[in-house]
Amino acid sequence: MKADKKGTSRLGDDDELFNVAVPHGVVLDGDAASSLTVSADDVVSAAISQATLEVPAFDAEVDLTAQADTTLIRLDQFRADLRFAGIDGRGVSVAVLDTGIDLDHSFFGNRIVHAHDFSGFNDSNASDTHGHGSNVASIVGSSNGTYTGMAPGVNIIALKVFPDGSNPRASSSDVAEALNWVVANRAAYNIVAVNMSLGQGDNVNVPTSSVYASQIATLAANNTAVVVASGNSYYSYQTQGVSSPSADPNAWSVGAVWDRSAGGWSWSSGAIDFSSGPDQIVSFSQRSGSMTTILAPGGQITGANQFGGTNTMSGTSQAAPHIAGLVADMQQLSLQVSGKLLPFAQLKQTMIASAVSIFDGDNENDNVVNTFTTYKRVDALGWGVQILDLLFAGTSGNDTLNGTAAADVIRGNAGNDMLRGGDGGDTLSGDLGIDQLFGDAGSDWLVGGAGADMLTGGAGNDFFIFGSGSGADTVADFARSDGDKIDLTALTGLPALGDVLARSTQAGGGTLIDFGGGDSLLLSNVLRSSLVASDFLLAVPIESAGATRLVRVENSYTMHTGATSAPLRYAGGTFQNGQLGSWTPIAAETSGSGYQVFFKNGSADQYWLWTLDGGGNMLSGGAVLAGSSAALQALETTFSQDLNGDGTIGLVATPIESFGVTKLMQVGDTYAMFPVAGSSGPTLQYSGAPVTAGLFGSWAPIAAEAAGSGYHVAFKSGNQFSIWTTDANGNWTSNDYGLMTGGSATLQSLEAGFGQDLNGDGTTGLMATTIESFGVTKLMQVGNTYAMFPVAGSSGPTLQYSGAPVTAGLFGSWAPIAAEAAGSGYHVAFKSGNQFSIWTTDANGNWASNDYGLMAGGSTTLQSLEAGFGQDLNGDGTIGLTNIVAQPGWLL
Repeated sequence: MKADKKGTSRLGDDDELFNVAVPHGVVLDGDAASSLTVSADDVVSAAISQATLEVPAFDAEVDLTAQADTTLIRLDQFRADLRFAGIDGRGVSVAVLDTGIDLDHSFFGNRIVHAHDFSGFNDSNASDTHGHGSNVASIVGSSNGTYTGMAPGVNIIALKVFPDGSNPRASSSDVAEALNWVVANRAAYNIVAVNMSLGQGDNVNVPTSSVYASQIATLAANNTAVVVASGNSYYSYQTQGVSSPSADPNAWSVGAVWDRSAGGWSWSSGAIDFSSGPDQIVSFSQRSGSMTTILAPGGQITGANQFGGTNTMSGTSQAAPHIAGLVADMQQLSLQVSGKLLPFAQLKQTMIASAVSIFDGDNENDNVVNTFTTYKRVDALGWGVQILDLLFAGTSGNDTLNGTAAADVIRGNAGNDMLRGGDGGDTLSGDLGIDQLFGDAGSDWLVGGAGADMLTGGAGNDFFIFGSGSGADTVADFARSDGDKIDLTALTGLPALGDVLARSTQAGGGTLIDFGGGDSLLLSNVLRSSLVASDFLLAVPIESAGATRLVRVENSYTMHTGATSAPLRYAGGTFQNGQLGSWTPIAAETSGSGYQVFFKNGSADQYWLWTLDGGGNMLSGGAVLAGSSAALQALETTFSQDLNGDGTIGLVATPIESFGVTKLMQVGDTYAMFPVAGSSGPTLQYSGAPVTAGLFGSWAPIAAEAAGSGYHVAFKSGNQFSIWTTDANGNWTSNDYGLMTGGSATLQSLEAGFGQDLNGDGTTGLMATTIESFGVTKLMQVGNTYAMFPVAGSSGPTLQYSGAPVTAGLFGSWAPIAAEAAGSGYHVAFKSGNQFSIWTTDANGNWASNDYGLMAGGSTTLQSLEAGFGQDLNGDGTIGLTNIVAQPGWLL
């Protein structure tokens, strides 16, 4: 649909008319319009340059960069790709319902296969007097070298629905009659698309059946896409929606984007593009996140005019024929590959799945309200690849699939299929069923799969691949002179020619090899006596641990996983033994959609991990690892084997300590807490990541023990210690004790919980120092606290005051110097200088009373108490009262 420019007025709803602004597109006004009108108009109303409006001359509008549309949508790459060689829409037709076509224009050659005027005399003269229809049709299928259409080989059917005149009107019945003709003649002309660059001018945001709903639905059911312009009235509505009949649930609604930087443009509707650039939505284009099917180039597109020359037009009218022409290409591709049209739903699904996402509001520079919605813009190359991927995957039915000129990968899936590779080095897999595989030209790989399959290589050196479960296959044209090979590498127990011959017999003019279990291979017209070792690819096993088997085949390597195999490939070719010196593959395993392969450097202790795609091609290589590398050891479980020969599959777990009920293990360069009798446990973590050796510099874990619902872990650096608390998963939660030296009583008190001597002082727990051991009780300093032990014992109550331990320095210079059991508790002597105090405690060592007050060293009370302590408290050399010699009375 062309965008209205200059001052064209649209007919009102009371006219119930379709209004076509040419060359700006067809606009339908009215609910059940009875006619269409065409209004004359210039191509461009104004070009914006440095914010200044000006009206350019007509010839300035012809843009020699018109082929930018093919670049944006990658149609140029599609045409250059061998897979799509010869795809140009030939063999199919597109019907263009418009103002007619210049029937003699050189852009169309002799490919206008039918023309009819439904708007005038109902005859075959569908000539265009306005240029709109010619421009649209040339976008579909021009064969001009400069202004090449989407499908330059397509047949074009010109169905004129607008009468001649400067402001022509066409009735909706004429449009319906044209569509009825398409329905009736679709099969005869192989019509795959109908282009309708017209619209009603309304704005609909829900699927709405049009007056042509029946015809459009019938065409869709017969795999003919009805492609309709989305409308050019976005400036008027400034909200999501599309014009009818593009809102019909079976129609494809096509909006417009710029394909290049074409400056600024002002449109008569009021919409303005202040600047333009690739994939910017053109400001006039109606759009809807739910209704717009696809976007295509529609800004300043040059094509045929009605006079044998060219014109340049803008609108969703120009976007729609891009899609209609590409439909012709894609359906020709489907016919070429599968012999049938792609179903309508799959045609649409592959188009959308391959399309480029465009966001409205990211780089648009216009004066309309952006919808901030993602839309899809067509990508020709991606669409073609999607279709090949879909078709080459086969179906559950009986398929006939033909390859392209490139190297194709074609699968039959279920059913009795016929697969042809065409040119190029193809891989054909029959899968289930009784299949016929033809490699044709090129070096091909033919895999029959299950069932009795017939394999014909054709020209080139071909590989016939046979494996367990392949059934009874026949190779029709094995030729040693062509370099053909029988690939038996998927089978085990066949490392040499003798093993193959032992299973073979002469069967008429051919050789039958019976592998047992219902698997056999007949080599037609090949004598058993003529077979030599070089006719076969046989597998020398390297390893078969895990799900993947790695074998050497002659000088190369292959990975086998079940019925799937892939050669090891490097730098675009098959990896050859010795290609990287002494590096050779030693293990392989599937990974995601591809493989991982470990290499070893001869006898050196070096290992190298490759990542491969599903075809065995090397994608990347990791760092070279030593055998002791934790990264290497961790990968051993993936490969189900001991890669470094250390006797362990997986990380080597080295115990750091195993006191208590928990042992601390170093597992590679990480740490874990295992039960003493167990072989697994949580990994020590910080902020959700494993703690690795050296992570905290010189700090390293030295002990761990279960504590509560988690663990305590002791770290050491020099003579400093820190205790972590972790959760049950080994993740750090807190550090409750701060940094501690080895002499810290807190640290020593925690040693008992770990069941070991953390600070290396020879004692597990607090260091107990004897202050005195006279009598039956000895007074001990335990860390910075005090305790009363039996003389022959190693434990006893802690000296306490008000329920808390008495610590060194708690009472300034006062310190306990002696203790002795007394009654049901203890007496404890304190000293400060020449002053003494005697505590009485209960059995738990808690202060109960101080019955004697402060006493000097010469106090007889103190001296009388010394006997109870069994020691000389005041240091006067006497335990007890000092003896006084009685003197004669007269000396007194």
